[in-house]
Amino acid sequence: MLGAEPEPARLGLEPLGRLLDRLLAEVERPPVEQASPRSRAGETPPFDTMPAMQETLRVRTRRKSDVLDLTPGVAGVVERARVPEGVCTVFVRHATAAIIINENADAGVRADIVSALDKLFPEGVWEHDRVDENGAAHLKAAFLGPSESIPVREGRLLLGTWQGIALVECDGPRDREIIVDVRS
Repeated sequence: MLGAEPEPARLGLEPLGRLLDRLLAEVERPPVEQASPRSRAGETPPFDTMPAMQETLRVRTRRKSDVLDLTPGVAGVVERARVPEGVCTVFVRHATAAIIINENADAGVRADIVSALDKLFPEGVWEHDRVDENGAAHLKAAFLGPSESIPVREGRLLLGTWQGIALVECDGPRDREIIVDVRS
């Protein structure tokens, strides 16, 4: 039949599922070791025995729109996690707040972020405003996103010189919870 795909068996190929099963069986898998954060009498274990750690940061925002530097708090969690190499995920548990990575040295950048979001998403014109008058806040947070991931090496965030991790408040003031997850 013209244009028909040849069957894998006719070409001497094994089906993909069987090939994957065979390849996976050949892969040597190292044993996974779960370690507790503390060993004997409060000693801190070496880097390589700490596969993961998770903490919750709690902040209270002060304004309707705000950008708060979370870098010191996140760096503290990463340091306590003692991960030699891995990734740190910072996630905000709210639909009207976001996490960003940007310059943290100049307060003007934070003001510009708030100003740009206000121009992109004006108040009072969205369908959701009929429900609870914060449609713009939901759109701002969705546009920016609830999380960021940062590489980790030797217990430190691998941020650039001027980079910082920030919470962007879009509907404050509110209490916010930020999950910091560090994995090796």
